[in-house]
Amino acid sequence: MGLVLGKTGFDLIPYDNANLQVFANIGFALTMMVVGSHIVFDSKSLKKDSSFQFLHGVLAQFIVGLLSIIGAVFVTNIFHISNWGIIAVLFSSSSAAIALPIIEELTRERKTTLWPRDFLYQIAIADLVAIALLPLVISENGKSLDASGFAGILILTLCGALIYLFQKYVNKKGWLKEFREYSHEKKFGLELRISLAALFSLVFIAQKFSLSIMVAGFVLGVALGRDGFSHRLNRQIFGLSEGFFAPLFYIWLGGQLDMRLIFRSHRGIYLALTLYVVALIVHIAPRLLMRYLSTSVSSQLRGVGSDVRAGALSAAQLGVPIAIVTIGTAQHVISLELCTAIMSAAILTIITSALSTLFSAK
Repeated sequence: MGLVLGKTGFDLIPYDNANLQVFANIGFALTMMVVGSHIVFDSKSLKKDSSFQFLHGVLAQFIVGLLSIIGAVFVTNIFHISNWGIIAVLFSSSSAAIALPIIEELTRERKTTLWPRDFLYQIAIADLVAIALLPLVISENGKSLDASGFAGILILTLCGALIYLFQKYVNKKGWLKEFREYSHEKKFGLELRISLAALFSLVFIAQKFSLSIMVAGFVLGVALGRDGFSHRLNRQIFGLSEGFFAPLFYIWLGGQLDMRLIFRSHRGIYLALTLYVVALIVHIAPRLLMRYLSTSVSSQLRGVGSDVRAGALSAAQLGVPIAIVTIGTAQHVISLELCTAIMSAAILTIITSALSTLFSAK
């Protein structure tokens, strides 16, 4: 819809309208909050894994990071892009918001149970590290982070830790359950109100330190999602985000992209395809390497195709490309051609991950 009504189509979206920007920013914050909520290292599915599997996941993502740097240097030299750090973070990122629900759904339906056990750790680490590194290569004002920005990240991280510890404490005492039952009985929606108040408070702090809203939403999502959202809060956040603010954000974002830029020259097409292919290579190669380093029986039962599909699924990108393009278009620090190529490549990685899961289900 954004592409149709925006610069690609009829150019009807008032991008500079203050009210629209406020709604879009709320949608961006909620989107990153949902992305962060999927970063869970102590879920039931992961508690069974050993520290060895966790180290395997760390090693796999470390290799992804090294290949991402090499790929970023290659792409920036070929296409004369100034900031290779942004491209490196882009390549190294995954999307837990896409991958983990797909894996849980396939496992629950018993369509497949042969996903690499360290793969879940790798996805979570990739998402967490990429979001953490992104403010270091591009900030809200389009420049690298200064001392004030580092202080802001430290304060936001501390706030997130305090929120998590407080939630864990009241949950252990049984107060959280009573609070939820009271809120449900009185139809107050208190948990949603408090979550939104916390989100806007963190957004305020982020803005004061010239940080992206992305950081605030992600930190809160990680903090609240650590023990898992309650079913009620999850539905409320989903309705608020996906029902209004997130679609509005995507329309606002997509409306600023001119997809015609890709087809106006061979450079745009080559750039988008190169970003897509390099992202796949960066994520599939470590999975194949980890297969041959592993001595487990399950690794041999899976077959090479399973690791290729796992690599394709880990290459799916969502949160990081959105954050890069959002900051890039708002602050005019990244060319529209590059922004369009990044989103096109991200869409291709998501399509590839969807196809890989269809094959794994069969």
